[in-house]
Amino acid sequence: MLHNFYSRRSWAFLGFALWGMIFSTQVSCDGPSTSPPWERHQIQPLRDETWYGTFTYKFEQWSDSDDGHTSGCLSQATKSTYRNTTTMDVISDENGAHITVTSDTRSRDTETREECSGCIRTEIDDLRRKANGTTEADIYIGVSLEDGISFLDIAGWDSVIENIKRVRKTHSTCTGSNENTTQGTDEIYPYFSELGEVQTGHTPGQLIVHGASEEVDDGSSSLHYRITKTWRFTNYPHVRLVIDAVNLDNWRPLGTVWNGTGSPPTTPGATLSLVASLHPKPSVAPNPIPKATKITFKIVESSNVPGDAMNSPLDNAANSLRDLQFQVGQNPAMTFVDVDTIHTPSGLVEEASAVLSSFDWGAYGSVTAEAVLEDGTVLTARFRDTGDNPMRIPKRESTSYIADSWKLAAGVADLPDSSDEETLSGGAGDGHSGDGLTLYEEYRGFVANGQWGTTDPAKVEFHVYNGLHSYPSILTQVTAGIQTFKNATGLNVHSNYREADFEQASDPSDIDPSKRVINFNALHEGGRHRVDQHIIMLIPSINPLSVVSQAHRGPSSPVNIPMIEIGQMTDPGDIAGTVAHELAHSANVPHHGENGHDFVTWIPQLTDYLEISTATPAPGVPITLRMEADGSLAPILANPLQMLLLSIEVTDPTKGSRFGGDENCLMRYYGANAVKWNSKPSAERFLILPRETPGTQLCSDGLGKTFNATVRPDYSPPESRPSRHGHAAPNRGNCIHRICINDAHAHIPQNAP
Repeated sequence: MLHNFYSRRSWAFLGFALWGMIFSTQVSCDGPSTSPPWERHQIQPLRDETWYGTFTYKFEQWSDSDDGHTSGCLSQATKSTYRNTTTMDVISDENGAHITVTSDTRSRDTETREECSGCIRTEIDDLRRKANGTTEADIYIGVSLEDGISFLDIAGWDSVIENIKRVRKTHSTCTGSNENTTQGTDEIYPYFSELGEVQTGHTPGQLIVHGASEEVDDGSSSLHYRITKTWRFTNYPHVRLVIDAVNLDNWRPLGTVWNGTGSPPTTPGATLSLVASLHPKPSVAPNPIPKATKITFKIVESSNVPGDAMNSPLDNAANSLRDLQFQVGQNPAMTFVDVDTIHTPSGLVEEASAVLSSFDWGAYGSVTAEAVLEDGTVLTARFRDTGDNPMRIPKRESTSYIADSWKLAAGVADLPDSSDEETLSGGAGDGHSGDGLTLYEEYRGFVANGQWGTTDPAKVEFHVYNGLHSYPSILTQVTAGIQTFKNATGLNVHSNYREADFEQASDPSDIDPSKRVINFNALHEGGRHRVDQHIIMLIPSINPLSVVSQAHRGPSSPVNIPMIEIGQMTDPGDIAGTVAHELAHSANVPHHGENGHDFVTWIPQLTDYLEISTATPAPGVPITLRMEADGSLAPILANPLQMLLLSIEVTDPTKGSRFGGDENCLMRYYGANAVKWNSKPSAERFLILPRETPGTQLCSDGLGKTFNATVRPDYSPPESRPSRHGHAAPNRGNCIHRICINDAHAHIPQNAP
């Protein structure tokens, strides 16, 4: 209940500090003084009054930092984010006063170290402090009508418990992963002491005590804050204006696909029905209270992010409609002022509704309502009768532009909008987390072939333009190759994009980083755009007679791969494996080696063959052809065998064969027709039949397991049978731990075919 101003309990709370910051505000206009405020301002305490009204305190604090340095072979990058929002909301009526405390503190520190050993170590420290509770309170009010000054003192009876959770994660490409979680609690003691204004109301004897203040940091520190306080109390039965929206808890903004030509569409992608009503409603209130002569809805803030999605439209994105607005056609019963303001027509009302239109999949903003009562009092709406004003659209945290419902459904409720920390399952990847897309960008989504879609914030996303979609004879094989790449890497691959969805590179030499960007309609505020992330262009070879496929400038990150050409004369049976192999180059995965191969032609003679190669030009040298499977002589064929791929044993311990290593790895060349071993006579070649099959996985080491193993079954009669191609080169293989597609970690291009 509400008590007189002199209660001993009220002064017992003075001086409480919360978390090292003083939530109480004690103002002295006359310099230091030990006298109570009501004496310094001739304020008269009001006894035995019942006060109706609200007090709202909101504290916001935030910081972002991103730093890195390199010293010799050691590099280190650190990124920190901190967000705190604390709201204390007081409601007072004939049943007493209550304080509801809602506090949410989140911080994340990420440190990535690339060590001289080649190991990449990432440490993530997540801290979450959260409180939500209500306690009864005492309210004391004194006024000086002569000076128009009021004094307000609010003290909670009890503390509100704050839950604390800290998660520390460590991942190393050399030693694996570790996670440690600790939990605890703290207490928040709500107390406020404020000087404000007082005025008489329209009803005889009515007093209205009110005030508002805002304090912001001066910008001299990287840690920013904003404190806002508003209050209004009256000693007569009080009516409040409450704003809400239909199905707000599950609503998210949507856009309408626009190709950038002509005028942008005026049909909203989604609408939201707003409702503002007097509480209690005058028609059912036990005491006489006024109705409203007008209720006005106002858009306080609307986003105006370029375009309607991250890559739509490609042109004229700046001409897209503002993201949130009121439309005449959606509100026929309201008086339209402008796209930000509509109100009820003349007449007394207790409730009003309005329709808000959304034109962007990432739209955000805030809406409020005001009511002018019959007695002239102007009320500002409170969201669901809490301290939140204005009402955030969509329903979201104050530090986020993402709908709470989407975050909850995606399992990322604790992540900030700037987060880009996804990792591949099973410890795959080179230690660099993320996919170059922030949480907000994945939420806002992408348009591919005229269809909008969001991505999965728990997965590492990879974007591919399949320029072979118009080649129906091989489309099935190309699609199979993309699927093989997806299965092998664990990447979430999106390959439905078309030419109108991004700006294309003109040719293999076009390395302009402003092209092929998939998140170009960026929102940079608050780290919501980390890097220009690039799409991979998979196209038919420019030369229609080419059998060569190549990820130009690869292996590297997508930013450095202008395009992947797939040879148009590639054997259809090899297309799937080739597509998967070249896509892996665009994910920074190299070959198993760069040596040990040559192209040869065999010309049949009476008892042997002549071999022509780059090392032995025409007329060639005589060779003996044996079967690699059992060492027997191969039959002499009638016609020459041209453009065969010969595997040559690599003896240099610092190098390796392209055919070496794990036989089921898709980065191993599999097309060798024969092998030449140094341990055998120099004129002998061993024909490989049946033909090797392409790998479908990415290896976890550089070792051969079957025909590339060091120890293989000997021929019969006893004769040594060497490893067919050997292991991968030193520092090659282990392909599953080389994946990196985040353009924030652009790897140096290697120019490997």
